[in-house]
Amino acid sequence: MTKQLKEREEELEEEAYRDKLTGIGNRHLFHERAETMLATGKKIVFCYCDLDHLKYVNDYFGHQEGDQYLKHFVDIVKANIRPGDLFVRLGGDEFCIVLLNCSKEIMKKKFEHVYEVFCKEEDNDYPKSFSYGITELPERHDIVSTEEILQRADEVMYEYKRKHKEKYLKQLEK
Repeated sequence: MTKQLKEREEELEEEAYRDKLTGIGNRHLFHERAETMLATGKKIVFCYCDLDHLKYVNDYFGHQEGDQYLKHFVDIVKANIRPGDLFVRLGGDEFCIVLLNCSKEIMKKKFEHVYEVFCKEEDNDYPKSFSYGITELPERHDIVSTEEILQRADEVMYEYKRKHKEKYLKQLEK
């Protein structure tokens, strides 16, 4: 194989596993790497995130601003996880972070901090927030399906989202 052909093959593989907008992994990379991580049987923590207000930002401020909203979120998350952790954009406004040998408590502290940093910047004309759900698998777990773990994390995230929305609506009533 020629050097040019090998380089092109590596470029195509990179394109297949990266989200073009954010530069992080995509759904294909998630399934491949997360299945490998699950197969180790090591302690593993999944955090499923759903970025709030993206449709509103796109509709009222344009898609370029929506793209900046997504990139800003990604930058803050990347600054708060380890280089070897798996961070992917599953699609649209959905993200997943997977950490090996990490506890749910540590992940929760990380994401409370990420949430605080992300939401506090108020230089925009719209609110910033996201909902997240964290699921922990202990060592020697028997889960091997990424779909099963995503479903669990998604359920936890939607419970968080429901409580978050109730709190927000109560604040508006005051």
